[in-house]
Amino acid sequence: MTERVPASAPDYAALFQDHIGRSIARCMAAAAGQDKLPAVGDREQALLTLSYAMKLEQTWPAAGRLLLALAPAMERAGHRGAWMPYLEEGIEISQRLGDAHSEAELRWHLGVILERRGRYEAARSQLVSSAAQF
Repeated sequence: MTERVPASAPDYAALFQDHIGRSIARCMAAAAGQDKLPAVGDREQALLTLSYAMKLEQTWPAAGRLLLALAPAMERAGHRGAWMPYLEEGIEISQRLGDAHSEAELRWHLGVILERRGRYEAARSQLVSSAAQF
C-alpha cells in the first residue's frame, strides 16, 4: 500500500493577488496609447479591477498607475461622479503608503473634477495641495 502525501493547500491570497496583477496588466494594455475612454467592457473591467486592487497594499503601485492612466479619459467622458470615489480612495492610499507623487497627481485630477462640478473651494483646496506636493 502506497502512502499518499497530502498536497499542501493552495495559497489563495497569493493566487488572488496574482490574478489582480494580471488583470491590471490587461487593463493597462487596453488603455495604453488611447486618448479616449476605453470601450464599455474594458472600462467596467478596469473599475472592477481597481475596486479590488486598491484594497491590497501589494498591488497599489500597479493600481495607482492604472488609476492615473484612466483619470483623464474618465473626466473628459463625464464620468466625474462615479470617478471621484476612486480618486479619493487613491489619495487616502497614497497618504497611508507615503506615495506623495501619486497623491499629488490624484489631487490634481480630483481638483479638476471638483472645479467642473462648480465646487470651487474644494477644487482650490485639492489643487493647492497638489501644487505644494509637486
